Amino acid sequence: MSTKTILKRLSLVAVTALGAGVLAIVPVSTASADATVLAVQTNVQNTAPCSDGTPSSSSTPRYMPVGGKQALSFTGTPLTTETISITGPAKFTTAGTGYSISGSDAKEVTLAAAAVTSGAGPVVEFTGVGSVVIKLDSGSNSTDSYLYFIVQASCASAWSATYSRAQLNTTAGASATSSIDSSAASSRDYSGSGQYGYLDIILKDAYDVALSTTNTAKIATATGGCTVNWDTAASTGTTTAVDPAAASDATEDLVIIGDNTPRTCTVTVTFGDTVVASKTIKMLGEVASLTIDPANSGTIWGYGVDGTSASGTGTAANENKIVYVAKDSAGNVINLASEPALAGATNGASQCTIGTGDYAATAIITNGYATKDVNCTNASVRGPAVYKLAITRTSDAVTVFSNEIKVEVNKAKNTFKASWDKAVYNIGDIMTLTIEGFDDKGFKNYDGDTAGSAVAINVSGATRLSATPATGDKFSKGVLKYQYSAGTTAAQYGWNALVSTVSGQDMVVGTYTIKDPNTGTTNADVLKSIVALIASINKQIQALQKLILRR
Repeated sequence: MSTKTILKRLSLVAVTALGAGVLAIVPVSTASADATVLAVQTNVQNTAPCSDGTPSSSSTPRYMPVGGKQALSFTGTPLTTETISITGPAKFTTAGTGYSISGSDAKEVTLAAAAVTSGAGPVVEFTGVGSVVIKLDSGSNSTDSYLYFIVQASCASAWSATYSRAQLNTTAGASATSSIDSSAASSRDYSGSGQYGYLDIILKDAYDVALSTTNTAKIATATGGCTVNWDTAASTGTTTAVDPAAASDATEDLVIIGDNTPRTCTVTVTFGDTVVASKTIKMLGEVASLTIDPANSGTIWGYGVDGTSASGTGTAANENKIVYVAKDSAGNVINLASEPALAGATNGASQCTIGTGDYAATAIITNGYATKDVNCTNASVRGPAVYKLAITRTSDAVTVFSNEIKVEVNKAKNTFKASWDKAVYNIGDIMTLTIEGFDDKGFKNYDGDTAGSAVAINVSGATRLSATPATGDKFSKGVLKYQYSAGTTAAQYGWNALVSTVSGQDMVVGTYTIKDPNTGTTNADVLKSIVALIASINKQIQALQKLILRR
């Protein structure tokens, strides 16, 4: 059979001294082939790698120490002369029958055609730190193939902050994906069943290879009142915990234990003489205070409105109307295990109920606050009222009350008023139009009541600065505001405003004035002065005529 029609297979393989794993490159044949195969040779010259890797892929090279050796071998017979060459800090040290090392730097082996049969092959010695590529040049018979190695000083390389990871987690056994802690993992809530945080550690060297922990222990210390234990299932610990040296401990978990007392604890882990992790974690206490934020809470609840039915949208009236925060005895913002209840409510507020808002009590730390929705569909009384929030502690059954807040429970607008903040503006002044809504009892309309489909606001002589008045514009504390910029021409101008009301009230109309601050007068003022001057002249002429007639 012609050499042009024979299928050729050629593989380059690396192996450890224990013969664990075969790593081969099999070129794709596109031309003539032969029966030569580059295979693994196992002998005493092989050196255990730091990391096996997959040498046939440049993205997963095998890691070897300086001075390490890797043996290669052939089976079969090449049909033409072929070569194996080295790029990087390595050289061939020995060659078997039919192989010959060439070049002063011993970086090439020649395989003579028909001279190589099964038997001992060349040995590669890694001579320095860096990248090594071994290339099989198959001539014209097949595709070239490669093996990739990274050479490091030794397999006992030092700890690297770049590739190692130490991360606080909320559950035991989680993998450290980075050294960045989430806010949830950086503090632990009060828990009657125990207060635990977890530190996950992965130790690697500068080559992203797991460190050998066979001869070195990890020591964890805790300050601030916490204890630690390398057994993450443990419920007790000590201020210093030793994780004995073990071959498989490059990845390890540490449990950090609190006692439900507000504490700020620092945990430090050393590996030999090196600090490989230092983390701060807050152990939080149980609720000591509830505080309602009066500035951001709704002051007028909607009578006959259920905000809880649209929970999660953030758009309904009566939704998120109570904004509050919980803290422990040290003043730390904390999460609550359950939602607080309405307490001390009077008048219309006493007939309302509350539900979880868009920001839950269980995530106060993450959000910075929590909210409650209000349902007043069963209210029969409206007008001014007061209320509090309350929650009962698990540890001692003591009920914690919030500050008392004033609120009104009112209906939608039945009538409205519209007015400007001033009657006269200078050119370029900011103008504010305020619309006030009132229910059928004269109380302010509730927060979240909208302008409605009838909304229409027209202002001559000014430029609108706020968004175009729209159906969904919401009243807050009984008012809705729009802003304009006074125009450049001094004069008197007209305006009108309309919003939807239960009574169907007509629009409000009026006028305002723009004047030029450089003259202190408007065009109207100038015209008025001219008219007055003409009248004055006419009077003087008449008086003069009378005087002449007397004479």
